Amino acid sequence: MSLSRLSTSIADGVLVLPNGKITIMRPAADYDISALPRDDVMIAQGFYPDFASWNDAGYRVTGKAKPADIAIVVGYGVHSLRVCIDACGETQFTMQQTGEANESPDVGKPAWHCSALP
Repeated sequence: MSLSRLSTSIADGVLVLPNGKITIMRPAADYDISALPRDDVMIAQGFYPDFASWNDAGYRVTGKAKPADIAIVVGYGVHSLRVCIDACGETQFTMQQTGEANESPDVGKPAWHCSALP
């Protein structure tokens, strides 16, 4: 498994997440979250094959997102943005992945959109 942008950003010190419970919304079964503290992570996944894979890997998994201090939304498009907006109302810090690593030739294109709420 190659490192995701999330794990690479955390490992390189580019991204420092606040302390607290983390809900990761809609990650595929092969999405790398190795840089996150397992005890603080809850996977919210409605697609059963991915739900089962995360569960088999020993993560806490739910079909519907639970309130958390940090929300990480994995996905693209309007539906993902709607999930991200909903998450912002219940978290202190919300991140949405906005593109694949090789999706755009634009070096300046952000990999993540982050919102820290007061």
